[in-house]
Amino acid sequence: MIRIGFECAVVFLLPTLIYFGYRLLTDEMPGSAAGHAKPVIDILHGAPLAWLFALGCLLLVGTLLAFATLQDQNIDKPYTPAVYKNGRIQ
Repeated sequence: MIRIGFECAVVFLLPTLIYFGYRLLTDEMPGSAAGHAKPVIDILHGAPLAWLFALGCLLLVGTLLAFATLQDQNIDKPYTPAVYKNGRIQ
């Protein structure tokens, strides 16, 4: 259950992680030497958090719907456990 929660959190935070990574790589601090990135707190103050939240929600809902509809439903099939025969699992 923790793995599922972690995967959902990563999918939800993916737009924010991409945004912060892009801003860290492309922005420079004014008055600093070239190649020095902004501190993370400065990027956080200028981030469109509402849009990143909405995009994360849409991505998470879309991912959950895709997995729910594309996975094979084995509700009507009987369960047959693995059998150990002649030294092999079948």
